[in-house]
Amino acid sequence: MDGKKNNDEAVKDEDLLAEAAAVAAAAAAAPAVVDPDVADYMGAFEETALDVETALDSMFDDEEAGGAAHG
Repeated sequence: MDGKKNNDEAVKDEDLLAEAAAVAAAAAAAPAVVDPDVADYMGAFEETALDVETALDSMFDDEEAGGAAHG
């Protein structure tokens, strides 16, 4: 099953790569409408979420400052 999953992911990546190339070519001539998945693949969305370590560390910021802990 893992082999099929990996193959499916590879096919999806190949499809996204092909669609991204088509969007880039179209956008060179005029504004283009882009599927959100393709836009994400192309890096259009900035990731702003905290990683787990930073989130856990921030839980104790108030305690270090002398305040109450979250939660």
